[in-house]
Amino acid sequence: MTMDNPKKIDFKRLPMMWSFILLGLFALMVLGIVEFVKPLRAELNYRDGYFHFFHKQYDKAVFSLQKAVDYAPWETHYRVQLGKSYEKAAEIVTDRTLKLKLLEQAKLEYERIVEIDGRNPWYLNRLGAINQAFAKVNTEKQSVYLDFAHKYIKMAADNDRNNPLFQMNMAFFYHKTGFFDKAENYYKKALAIDVRLSEASYNYAELLLKKGDSLNAYQMYKNVYDRSPNFGKAAEILADLSIKLEKYSETEVFLKTAVEKDPTNKSALQNFIIVLFKLNEYQKVVDLYDLNRNVIGMDNSGIYKLYVQSLIDSGQLNRGKEALEEYISVYPENITAKKDLESLTNFIRTH
Repeated sequence: MTMDNPKKIDFKRLPMMWSFILLGLFALMVLGIVEFVKPLRAELNYRDGYFHFFHKQYDKAVFSLQKAVDYAPWETHYRVQLGKSYEKAAEIVTDRTLKLKLLEQAKLEYERIVEIDGRNPWYLNRLGAINQAFAKVNTEKQSVYLDFAHKYIKMAADNDRNNPLFQMNMAFFYHKTGFFDKAENYYKKALAIDVRLSEASYNYAELLLKKGDSLNAYQMYKNVYDRSPNFGKAAEILADLSIKLEKYSETEVFLKTAVEKDPTNKSALQNFIIVLFKLNEYQKVVDLYDLNRNVIGMDNSGIYKLYVQSLIDSGQLNRGKEALEEYISVYPENITAKKDLESLTNFIRTH
């Protein structure tokens, strides 16, 4: 560079230029630190939110999870948990306006998730479920919300045809809304993928019962019972069906399971007495009634008559007489019971 070159270095301006450069570098460094810390803060708030959610403190969960979403808006699992928190909060409030507001917040989160990942069946399914929740609360627009629910649940089932859960959810939707043929089709799809889905089998069996197909319903419930004897009311329903189909030896097993699950199940206990009587297990009838007298009661004259007859058939004539006398003291208007007592008294006297 010659002395005549017009592009001369201005040494007086150098310190100012370096100041701008250093300031810029410092700003970039601060920005980098902030951006680096954001994911950490997001995760810490997510953990706090999940902790509150687990302990059913949904208002606190929403507060922490909203912070997590603010720090990391692209993280869909933060938004999912935030949406779930809004949903749970909506379940426990009684005010309809507030319930709808909370559901709307959950719906917005699920919509944002679908915007980020529009083909993920889990996200689509959640959006379908939240519209079903809206349909229950906002009955004036029920058909609108159910249409949206159908849209997203169907998209989820179509996007992952090999996942039985999404096929089952589609079946549930059609089942609840009365489209039984479509529901049956999707139940079959779900069970073809995984026959062990007890929930699908259980609901499909209920559908078969509505169609009057007792034999196939029985087998479907039996499949559920064999895998999980205490699933739903499978044992109790199987007992009712086996009585109708006159499979009494199997009924005893089902009723035993039902009573063990719920010792206060009056209907199951009464059916148990009927079955044991038909199997000529008279002493078992007596023992079952005596053990569960407070639950079974005396109000069902037919059941009590089986108890008295079992006492007689098992050779306990005097106890049968006492049982009839007790019954008549409570129901003195029962003419049949009085005649039975008279006959039994005469028999005991003459033998």
